[in-house]
Amino acid sequence: MPEKTWVLHDPDEKSISQEDTVGFQKNPALAFSLSLLLWGSGQVYNGQRQLGFLFTLFMANFYILLGLVMVYWEFIVSSLKTVPFTYSDIIVACGMFYFIGIAFWIFNALHAYQKATKTRAHPFQGTKNPLLPTFCSFVIPGWGQFLNGQPNKGVFFLIFAMAGLFIVPVLFLIPWIWPTLELTTDRLFLEKVLAIALILSPLVLLMWILSIYDALKVCLDPFKKERLTKRFLYAIKRVRVKGWVWEVIPQVKMTLMLGLFLVFSLTLSHYYFPERHYVALLEHLKMRLSQQEMVLIPHLINRFLQVTSLEERDR
Repeated sequence: MPEKTWVLHDPDEKSISQEDTVGFQKNPALAFSLSLLLWGSGQVYNGQRQLGFLFTLFMANFYILLGLVMVYWEFIVSSLKTVPFTYSDIIVACGMFYFIGIAFWIFNALHAYQKATKTRAHPFQGTKNPLLPTFCSFVIPGWGQFLNGQPNKGVFFLIFAMAGLFIVPVLFLIPWIWPTLELTTDRLFLEKVLAIALILSPLVLLMWILSIYDALKVCLDPFKKERLTKRFLYAIKRVRVKGWVWEVIPQVKMTLMLGLFLVFSLTLSHYYFPERHYVALLEHLKMRLSQQEMVLIPHLINRFLQVTSLEERDR
């Protein structure tokens, strides 16, 4: 009679096989996207219904209060004139409320992504659609990186997305609020905020373009989703197998083509839009802002024009 053999099963392997067969694994990209579009919906997708409904309630209250502040802005300001608060204090309070809402929106999406990642037996390798991450990064910087399975890179670009969500309202709201300001301190405070927004806007725009380019590049080459160390080792192996001629020269050609395109674009822009064209635009902008009784930004424009004129004289 054959002897009985005892087989010990690993509980982790059992749970993994059950998740693979039943389908309990969640898609982190889908969870992140759902919470990004509707707060809490990613949590509901992950099975956290109570938390998801709570986040959705926060979203409704945030947008309702934000809409009420915009609609009844003049009434709120006139009502608070009897209270010892300046115009700047009210704007700072509204800005803090807006910041908390945006930060919670990003947190809710990141929470959904991390929760979905923990349900998976294997690391998330990104979506298979090659164009969806590029489009999503065009809408919100960093979104496409999460769809590609690169959360660290996505958080980096999301920081600039949050900065953009502050800069765009500032550029539109301050010119609208400016005529209602009476105190010099309030005018100087808002002018400082506007100057910071104008200075940071090119950087945010550049990061937005880089986010789109990175999402597209990773979509075209799925190997770029791997870790940097693994990619570096793989590149060394490819050089050993193919040689320097077939592996390095194509990359150098691509870099040279991009460099030549950049030089051609700068030359063309300099020919059609010389420096005196931008100087005239800045002079006109300084005059218009001075007529609006602004002080700080016209002063910065004047300093910039003086520096550029000194550089031209040195040449």
